[in-house]
Amino acid sequence: MDYGICQLCGEDRLLLRASHLVPSSLYRHMKPGTAQFGLITTATGVSRKGQSPGGQSLSGHTWMDTCSTVEPVATDLFCGRCDNDRFGAWDFYAHHILAERLSGARLDGARRLIEPIHYGRLKLFLWSVFWRAALAPDERFPALAKLPLAELRSRLRTADPAEPDYLPVSIFVNDGPAAAWSTLPLTDNVALIAGRYAFVWGGPASLHRDRLEVTIV
Repeated sequence: MDYGICQLCGEDRLLLRASHLVPSSLYRHMKPGTAQFGLITTATGVSRKGQSPGGQSLSGHTWMDTCSTVEPVATDLFCGRCDNDRFGAWDFYAHHILAERLSGARLDGARRLIEPIHYGRLKLFLWSVFWRAALAPDERFPALAKLPLAELRSRLRTADPAEPDYLPVSIFVNDGPAAAWSTLPLTDNVALIAGRYAFVWGGPASLHRDRLEVTIV
């Protein structure tokens, strides 16, 4: 490890060689060759690949980048305190909700409802995934540059999740083929794909003070 400026706290500290951009528990059980971590957007003319894994076209959307064989890991970005005490705590809670409680959650039409939840931890996790992905090396996800990254950093530093309808994120789950992601309601938004989960920037909000609504696609 080398000393450097931590991208979250801004202090000169020992930086970790490897920091996960999203909990590995959300994508590590995917079959080889399927999307483990990637970005879908409605933008045109900026795609690096233009197709989803397996050559399936995403009609109306552009698959910008994937990491089907390389884990979404960033190096020399965060100190151990920020990576473990902040990101680690939020990631652990997200794993508990999405990987452990979701399957047994109450079904309401095309949604699964999880309640009660810890609103703050889950909202900060969702924001942190987009913010961390925007810091990924090699400008892997340029479409994320349009997000309010400075404000996200400030709120992550102070652990301020704001209200549910402020900078909302929608959550979707997909147990079918990657082409099913073409049904995501993106409009002018972007979606981060982590295994069977999609986190879509912008409303309607999946996260409420007392519950989480996950849409099945």
